[in-house]
Amino acid sequence: RAPRTHTSPIIIQMLKSLSLTNILQKNKKIEAENEARSLKTFNHTLDPVAHPDTGSETASLITIDPDDLNRLKVPSFFSLSAITFMLAW
Repeated sequence: RAPRTHTSPIIIQMLKSLSLTNILQKNKKIEAENEARSLKTFNHTLDPVAHPDTGSETASLITIDPDDLNRLKVPSFFSLSAITFMLAW
């Protein structure tokens, strides 16, 4: 399948330069959009007359760098990031 988020070297570099908080926020949004797509496909499968449109393909999450992933395992960083993440809503 054709990439939807990692479409060019410039975009890949921009995604890599995002902060961990921004990556987590974007991934949360992607997950919510993917759930909506899945529900749309599910509804279409159950009743194609009432739901004529199928959901589109799901988007890939932005990869989290291994160093950032390890930072999430540190309780003090995780709690601070969780607070920042929750305040962003």
